[in-house]
Amino acid sequence: LSDAVIAAFAAALALIAAAAFALSVWWACAYIPYRAAVDLTERHQTLRGFGASSAWYWQDMGANASEETAERAVEMLYGDDGLRLNIFRYNIGGGSADAALDGAVPYSNGGFDEFRRAESFFVAENVPEAERGDAEAVSAAFRDESNYDFENRDAAVRSMFGKALATGNVTKVVFFANSPHYLMTESGTCTGEYPGQNNLKPEFYEAFADYLLIIVNNLYETYLAGPDKVPTVAVSPVNEPQWDWGGPYSSQEGCHYDPEALAALADVMQRKIAEFNAENGTRFELDLFESGSIGFYDEGYDIRDYLSALAKYDWFCGLDGISVHDYVVDASRTERTRLRRYLDENYPHLAVRATEFCEMQAGEFDTAESGM
Repeated sequence: LSDAVIAAFAAALALIAAAAFALSVWWACAYIPYRAAVDLTERHQTLRGFGASSAWYWQDMGANASEETAERAVEMLYGDDGLRLNIFRYNIGGGSADAALDGAVPYSNGGFDEFRRAESFFVAENVPEAERGDAEAVSAAFRDESNYDFENRDAAVRSMFGKALATGNVTKVVFFANSPHYLMTESGTCTGEYPGQNNLKPEFYEAFADYLLIIVNNLYETYLAGPDKVPTVAVSPVNEPQWDWGGPYSSQEGCHYDPEALAALADVMQRKIAEFNAENGTRFELDLFESGSIGFYDEGYDIRDYLSALAKYDWFCGLDGISVHDYVVDASRTERTRLRRYLDENYPHLAVRATEFCEMQAGEFDTAESGM
């Protein structure tokens, strides 16, 4: 063989050997457990809380799961042997689960998820049909605590709530409403008649605040005001106000608010909570405004529009932060940076709380892969 052929053959063998070695290294590394070194002396951020919502799986689990399964689920989330979550978000339903709405749109649609209908503590049957067009009569009914059923309503969620509190790890409870009670709405249901409808009637802003405070205070006195009371209790009256929340294909309770409408409601809520705290010695906080997105848009309302409307009120300077939802978070690094810069330049007193988070993955997952 010529020297050239021998050299080429040797080079080929060298390449094969190198490839085999690289493959063996890759194969070995693929099965070596990954280890991450954490320097506990270096602080990057402060995580003030981590929690979960009662909407809507606690409704099903509290009603249908065995006691053992329910206890195990709570332990996995809130217990010392689980994640030790310290925030519980309690959904104050708007009454979409009432039998009176069974035939109403969107609940009559075959595709509507029944588990997303929520009970209300307010007993709508106590308001005569003949009086439901009278705003003063309806408002008076909402202010009357005898029209609320705290013995039987929302029992499944209250059961799970009590179990979570019993772990001793919950330090904050947020009572949030996706929609006002349907007797206060333009559509007569817990979603708008059409997309983008400001569904809460302005004449019921005061009644809505009273309704929320009656419910929150009862749950507070029943579950939270003992010797081991939860230190922080917040009231969140709106949820993702910029989204449409209306029309025949709505999938859950929801209420749209234009920026000025939201700010007007927030002003009423702020005043009502301050008055309630002064009269009752409570320290309830107003939580605003569960923004459905942190993005900036060319069309429609975005988070800047709502902040601008809220900033017209003097009490806004006293807010310590805003609550936002961060969906598709893996694709939103630029949006997060832009929001933080915008707040630093315009509202430096505001911290940001991500009160809902999801990667929006599809499919079925049997491992923690999608959450890592």
